[in-house]
Amino acid sequence: MNNPFRVLPCYLKFSFLLLVFTAGCTSAAEDCLFQYSTINALLEGYFHGDMTYKKLQRKGDFGIGTFNHLDGEMLALDGFFYQIKADGKAYPVSPETRTPFAMVSFFRSEREATVPAKLTYPELEKFLDNKIDGSQLIYAIRIEGEFKQLKLRSIPAQKPPYKRLADVQAKDQVVFRHQNAKGTLVGYRFPSFMGNLNVSGYHFHFIDDKRQFGGHVMELEIITGLAKLDSLSSFKMKLPRDKAFSDLTLDKADKAELKKIEKGS
Repeated sequence: MNNPFRVLPCYLKFSFLLLVFTAGCTSAAEDCLFQYSTINALLEGYFHGDMTYKKLQRKGDFGIGTFNHLDGEMLALDGFFYQIKADGKAYPVSPETRTPFAMVSFFRSEREATVPAKLTYPELEKFLDNKIDGSQLIYAIRIEGEFKQLKLRSIPAQKPPYKRLADVQAKDQVVFRHQNAKGTLVGYRFPSFMGNLNVSGYHFHFIDDKRQFGGHVMELEIITGLAKLDSLSSFKMKLPRDKAFSDLTLDKADKAELKKIEKGS
């Protein structure tokens, strides 16, 4: 196995060195999350990676991410991978499709909790905070339910030279609103100390029960729901090796900018 520390850039500080960087997760027994690239790279406009979904599918059966050229939102559920394009529809992902940023794990529920009715997105986050034991662990979260309303988004494919993600989101994002939709939220909660690598806090994508539509979640209100939580104590990352990635400045994430992008405001 290649030594993964050869490709680590200098911006990975002490706290990140406590994590394990290897070629990737290989089974549910590992209790780990595999991630390709970093959220900072995506913020800076790194929209073209070399990780294929054929390779990514070996690392997990559950996850979220995006596609080369930022062509839509990715959601993986029960081993099936979907691309939710700018028309809001969900399409099966071809194995040879590539991604600039994605995260997957093998989902195995450790705890379940009934979600109270009428919770909004901020209220759902607080509810989940009270169900989490280790705040410094990564959590994979699956919420099956019915939603009174959903505000979702996707982004159409971009062309180089790429703009920063905030500029793309402000100009090109496509918003979809759904009412009384049944489906599943797929997402993760990352601890704040990992904010240079991924979105600290919660990040969800949605797909309906018939696997026909979905998107990145910006707002929601729940009618009924069942939350399933899976704590992950191991983190494994693969970094791109191309010149475009090497030339990026990735010292720290702009948390305010990232929050604005995540909520779509």
